[in-house]
Amino acid sequence: MYHTGLMTENMKNPFINKEYGLYVHIPFCAKKCFYCAFNVNILKNIPESDYLDKLIQELSFYNKKWKTVYIGGGTPNLVTNDFYLKLFKHLDVTNIEEVTIELNPEFVTKKQIDFYKSLGVNRFSLGIQTFNENGLTVLGRNHNKKQALDACFLLKNENYSFDLIYGYPTQTISELKMDLEFIKKFSPPHLSIYNLSYEKGAFFYKWRKKGKIQALDDEIELKMYNLINESVEKTGLKRYEISNFAKVGYESKHNMLYWTSYPYIGVGTGAHSYYYDKDTVVRSENEKKLRNYLSNSVKEIKTLNILTKKDYVFDKFYSEMRKLYINYDDFLLQTGVNLFNLFKDNNNYESLRKFIEFRENLIYFTDMGVINSDSVFEVFYNIIENMEI
Repeated sequence: MYHTGLMTENMKNPFINKEYGLYVHIPFCAKKCFYCAFNVNILKNIPESDYLDKLIQELSFYNKKWKTVYIGGGTPNLVTNDFYLKLFKHLDVTNIEEVTIELNPEFVTKKQIDFYKSLGVNRFSLGIQTFNENGLTVLGRNHNKKQALDACFLLKNENYSFDLIYGYPTQTISELKMDLEFIKKFSPPHLSIYNLSYEKGAFFYKWRKKGKIQALDDEIELKMYNLINESVEKTGLKRYEISNFAKVGYESKHNMLYWTSYPYIGVGTGAHSYYYDKDTVVRSENEKKLRNYLSNSVKEIKTLNILTKKDYVFDKFYSEMRKLYINYDDFLLQTGVNLFNLFKDNNNYESLRKFIEFRENLIYFTDMGVINSDSVFEVFYNIIENMEI
């Protein structure tokens, strides 16, 4: 752990003493999907009681007031109702704006949904990924098309979101069109649609390196991206983040905390936290290995990193630009860095003009910028690295 005295008198932190977002990680799955690089455990006997005890210890350790709660995984609806009954006794969600739980389709029942709602859950995130049977097999999902459709029908009157993936190996334009037709049919309030990435630690990453699978051609992925934009807009969903669309008023409140540099706490194996402590910004990560997480004290399972000024500036740009724009007056106030001058004076500005544009006091991603956001982030990272701040 190191200390830099991050906040200075010309910087303003609007989030000290505010409520926090809470992320609860449930790391258990019945099967690991081929594209997944998340911290998950495939176990015959899930140690629910021990894991619950440690979650409760963490919640007591932080003792914060929560603005939103997000239960993710893993497969949160794989564990028993009794687990959540006990967990929610330690979570007063009476006045919490949004309580989300992720669901895998194969375990969804009306009884389960009603139970979660009785606890105070008011938003569901459904991991469909694709409605195509061949695609589900390619991705290594544990459910089939019928289970996906059944889950959608059960949730059709709820505040829910689809998770879809496009650009996976062998996917065709016609298969993507089928997924988009189901979006049109169900008209969900929220949609998260991700371009497949080959993350280290995933089976796909290893298989691609060994030549066992091949990524789609860039031109095909660009066609898919344009098709998604054209189709999704017609369903009344508006893009409000690089990978997320929503009807007005149904944006994910919890995820917006991440994208506005709001403080949040993560509990559970491998969970991340981001918060402000006096004149510093702290990022922490929990122990990933389940055995170590369960056996060590709450303090011992956490790795703390106090951010340097450069870390903070890049993190803030990266997270906030994901919502497609940044108010650079606010950015200057909170970081001491003038984004307008930073980009205009940079040698790479001309090459970036097709990716970003300035309007009034905002910096925007263009449509091409959304597709090439990683390139913009890389340029910004290099600029910050070479600055004396």
